[in-house]
This record gives sequence, structure tokens and C-alpha cells, in this order.
Amino acid sequence: KRAFYFSSLKQINFPDALETIEDEAFRSSKIEAAAFGDKLKSIGKEAFGYCSSLQSIDFGASVEIIQDDAFYNCEAFTSVILPDSVTHIGSGAFASCGGVEDLIVPDRVEYLGMEPFPSQWVKRQSGDFVLLHGKFLIACNLQSERIVIPDTVQAICCEFSHTQSIDEIVIPGSVKTILAGTIDSVRKVVIEEGVEKIEAYAIETFSNNPVESIQIPSSVKEIEDRAVFESNGGLGRPDNATGFILMAKKDSYAVQWARALNITYDYIE
Repeated sequence: KRAFYFSSLKQINFPDALETIEDEAFRSSKIEAAAFGDKLKSIGKEAFGYCSSLQSIDFGASVEIIQDDAFYNCEAFTSVILPDSVTHIGSGAFASCGGVEDLIVPDRVEYLGMEPFPSQWVKRQSGDFVLLHGKFLIACNLQSERIVIPDTVQAICCEFSHTQSIDEIVIPGSVKTILAGTIDSVRKVVIEEGVEKIEAYAIETFSNNPVESIQIPSSVKEIEDRAVFESNGGLGRPDNATGFILMAKKDSYAVQWARALNITYDYIE
């Protein structure tokens, strides 16, 4: 970990036997180019984060996992061509790589985190709902107070916020896990039957733009600590939010969760 943190090394050819690049290994270094061997399987969190001089990467043929923020803010990137071996791309993996013009992601990808790609590249994609490989929602260009996400979507990888004038969002059961950073103070949140898990920090609420109600189905069996949290402006660890009404079925996991946190709830049929 941090083996070449802030290093002045400009180029490196990795040994063929290398299987993992650890977290922050080259973070903020001067590296300009890198070529991975064909046994490399995993690139850690922020492994090349803030490498502003990094222009090119040869990913080899075996990389499977690219962790959160692995190439965050690599401004000199112009293209990202991932091999067919990649199955996992973490949140922010290529975010803030503003120079990227070409981006190729294999359809074998099984997991895509929150906002993994450069915002400039995403904005150039057209359509009300921008889908990667038909199942990963990476942007919503629809201007509406009520957003109903299509039931073809399997993962929501972009934020929905009150700043987009969204008043209500409906999340289909085809989305099994609601990721951290999905909802920012949307007044009404409706989660449909089929969703199974709500991650920590998935739903943020502000005192001046509060979430008023959340409908959670019986299919949800896991709600992580601070899944719904009160924004504190980044000052320390935020608290669980409790100032909203939960709508759920009697005896559901969601009702048990609400009781434990003293959240007001009401039953739905």
C-alpha cells in the first residue's frame, strides 16, 4: 500500500506475475504510462488516483476488479479501453478524468459503482435514461418532478437530487441494491417490491430540503446503518435521519428498522 505514493517515477512495466496493485500504490505520483501483465486481477482503491500526468494504461488481458476511485482525477487520460476480463468497476473509478473522449466497457461487467465515469463523457450521451449495456443507469436527462426508473434497470449508478427539481422518485424491483449516494433530499421516495438492500448513505436529507416519506417493500431485508442520513455539511460522521414517515407493510423488516430508530411509520396494504 502506498508503495510509490507521490513518487517521481514516470513509467513502469509491471512484472507478469503481479496479481494485485494495492490501495493508493501510485496515488499522486508523476507516472505517465503503465503496462500491466496478463496475470493482474485487481487494482485497488485510489491506486492511481490524482496521477495528473498519467496518459495511457495498457490494462493487459486479465484485470477483473477496478476498485473505487482507482483512476480518479487522471486528467491526462484521453481514452479508456477495458479488457473483456473486467467484471467490477467501483464508484468513481474513472471520475474527474476530464480528457476522456473514448470509453469502452465490456458487457461482462457485473458490478458498476456510483458515478464511475467522467461527467464530461456522461453528459455527451443522449436519451432520457442513459443506460450502459441496457442495465446500468449512468445518467438521467429527463426533466420531470416525478421520475419513474425503467424496470430494465438493474443498478442505479447516478445521483437523483432535489437540485434537479425532482419531487418524487420510483425505484423498480429490478434494482436489488440501492447504492450509497443515490438520493439527495428528494421529497418522496418509493421503492418497489424486489429491492433487497439499502446501503449506508444511500438517501441523504437536508433540514431545508427534507425527505418527507420513504416507502420500503417487504423484499428489503437489509438496511445498513445510516442508510438514510442527515447531512451535516461534512462535519464529522452524519447521524441517522429520523424526521420522515416510513410507509411499509406490517411486520416487515423495514418496520422493525423504523421502530429501532424511533422513525414514524404507517402501514400500507
